[in-house]
Amino acid sequence: MIDPPADQPPAGDAPASLQQERHWFRRDRTTNGTRRNMAFAGLLNARLDYDAFLASFAALAERHEVLRTTLYERHGMVWQRVHPRSMVTREVIDLRGRPAGRETAVAAATTLRDREFDLAHGPLAASVLYRLTDTEHLFVLVCNHVVGDGWSLGIALAELNEFYRSHVDGRPPALMPLPWQYGDYARWQRGWLTGEQAEQYSRYWKGLLYGRPGKMLASRQRPDAPAGAAPMDLDAELTSEVRVFARSARTTVFVVLLTAYAIELAARIGDDDVLVAIAVARRQQPRTHPLIGFFAGAVCLRLDLAGAPTFAEAVRRVHAACMAGVAREELDLTAYLRLVEPDRDEDADPIACAAFFFEPALSGLALAGTELQPVDLGQPQVPSQLDAAVHDEGHIITGSLHYAPGVLSSEEAANFTARFRAILAAGVRVADQAAFASGWTPFRP
Repeated sequence: MIDPPADQPPAGDAPASLQQERHWFRRDRTTNGTRRNMAFAGLLNARLDYDAFLASFAALAERHEVLRTTLYERHGMVWQRVHPRSMVTREVIDLRGRPAGRETAVAAATTLRDREFDLAHGPLAASVLYRLTDTEHLFVLVCNHVVGDGWSLGIALAELNEFYRSHVDGRPPALMPLPWQYGDYARWQRGWLTGEQAEQYSRYWKGLLYGRPGKMLASRQRPDAPAGAAPMDLDAELTSEVRVFARSARTTVFVVLLTAYAIELAARIGDDDVLVAIAVARRQQPRTHPLIGFFAGAVCLRLDLAGAPTFAEAVRRVHAACMAGVAREELDLTAYLRLVEPDRDEDADPIACAAFFFEPALSGLALAGTELQPVDLGQPQVPSQLDAAVHDEGHIITGSLHYAPGVLSSEEAANFTARFRAILAAGVRVADQAAFASGWTPFRP
């Protein structure tokens, strides 16, 4: 039974976080499901104790209540219910001897990535270990975003590794008790939203964003033109130059990359007042640091490129905007829309039509004491018109530009990424050159 019979939810049930609430109301009402998922896949070369592997997931779900949680709605409010059983399916699939076993496993993992999770009944996460040979495996972990985010993935893998080793070694896991559960965070968040700091943040974001919709990129393709992606990789030389420039400008690599992205966006939309969404962790509370759960969000930066600034000046402006936005990240776009613009249809009228995500490299992750080699399963969704996702791999920066159907052609996307690299190279080499006069021709629709 999903709804409790009493007028009030049981005392043990916590309200959903705003992040969970947003996904609940955006679910498919006919199935209770959503495909807003996070997925990770990695190759693992080792002989494994499969009983220990399966037991590790059971232990992880016992430790983190969010992995035993489903959602329900009562009187217009969304609640979390913690179950005694795990809401993570786990299995080992033997593909030894199958022709093209790895390709079969990757295809199955891609299908798993796109599955629809039932938020009301669960399970809300799935793990599969595809056994390719006696020592080669493909490990896949997929969860709906209501129970996890990118930070959570690192926690899950680290703790699964410890649970596995402790099971094999016959010892208790060396893990500290958790200071909070995700339900505790959701209760704290609901209280925080009624406080003075939330009111101050609301006023800041309202002054910045209210009544200023993000300009749409001109859609000149056929309405049925497909979505797509184009690589945004930087070579080792340009990566090194970006790092040196960031240090000299006392900023981050992220800010330098975002500046070049914003300059190209400004040229394409024909406006030097650019709105770009960036991802934020929303874990400013130290008690959230060891928790698996959905904390991440996005804030919308308003980037001022008026007056043909030099690249160095544009970087300073973007840096200031980032500092101001991240300082108020607890009131992200989801919270802003709920508190300030509750009637706005964020799909039909998004605040930011472009996003820029800078993500850490996935190298160095381990399971069962063995390093995982990440396998790219692709990105199934493009939430805004244009998303850039870049990764810092150390010696190089890699990434891709994802565009929604009808926004760009493949040739235009390649042109966009080429301009991005050209702006970046010109900017870090001649920082006092005007940002809009870096040796390239502005885009004209």
